[in-house]
Amino acid sequence: MNRLPNLDYLRGLAATGIMCYHFGLWYFGAFHASDFLGRVGVYGVVLFYVLSGLTLYLVYNKRMQPTAKEVRHFALRRVFRILPLLWLVNLLSIWVGEKSVELSKLLLNFTGLFGFFSWDSYIATGAWSIGNELVFYVFFPIFIGLLHLRKWAFYALSLAVFGLFLYFTFFVMQPAIPVAKQWFQYTNPLNQLYYFLAGIWIGFLFENKILTVQQALLLVLTGLLLLIFIPGYGDYIVLVSGANRLAFAAAVIVLCIGVYKWPLALDRYTHRVLTFLGEVSYAVYLLHPIVYTSLGRMQREWFWFPEYLRFVLAFPLTLGISYLVYRFYEQYFIRKAKEMTP
Repeated sequence: MNRLPNLDYLRGLAATGIMCYHFGLWYFGAFHASDFLGRVGVYGVVLFYVLSGLTLYLVYNKRMQPTAKEVRHFALRRVFRILPLLWLVNLLSIWVGEKSVELSKLLLNFTGLFGFFSWDSYIATGAWSIGNELVFYVFFPIFIGLLHLRKWAFYALSLAVFGLFLYFTFFVMQPAIPVAKQWFQYTNPLNQLYYFLAGIWIGFLFENKILTVQQALLLVLTGLLLLIFIPGYGDYIVLVSGANRLAFAAAVIVLCIGVYKWPLALDRYTHRVLTFLGEVSYAVYLLHPIVYTSLGRMQREWFWFPEYLRFVLAFPLTLGISYLVYRFYEQYFIRKAKEMTP
């Protein structure tokens, strides 16, 4: 499959939005559920999940056979794509944050098993979502295998996953309790699996559909307007529980469909900028907290500079360091995985 630049654009914008959310949170203070950046901080991660399911479907649906060899190749490529950067970021988080981490937690984080057994025991900021992704990769060959061999079983499993989503939304996540006090429940991969599956369903239903520019634009605008204007105030729990969560999930799915099927024609400069953001999105997502924390240590230990300068410098430094990490570190492991799985 040729790369779909639209998905790269959206992935890059989501990572950039999450970076802006965190930097704004650390500089200006807490956001609320009614703030757009607060919603980006929550549903930018959901966008990653949907895009992950969609991208993997488009790459593997027609070429992945239900054999042990194909599953091993898929697993190896995913491990080489995800874990090396997670290893690096874990080490940097321990060093920069001057953390003391017990051995069991180290083992769970460096093997990626924390996502399966202790999903809220992550080291790097935001790495809980990476643990979720690793769990989703275990489900992916099952989804694709059933889709090829037993469609009725794929439909049944999809209903079960949606049922889990409803169970967490209406019964596990308590609307009167702040989400921070329910973090273990919220970060449970079974609470998030529906979003990944939704991406697979988008590919399944729309891969061969053609939308006009007007239709795709209408979907994009509808998704964005819903994300902005769905009522929700106070703690983030109102964004991730009850009927509101269903509405926000629908907004993200509609947005992804619109971007995926939009026949975009961007000028060369905009295309390069958005492609760059897409390529470095994984590094930006994991490295931006380390850059911000490192600048704080420099303030305390090397030489003082105003806090606003820390805020301003964090953006270009994150993008520059993320490019170098992507170019010379991530791509090395991507090439190795391809060599090992011809």
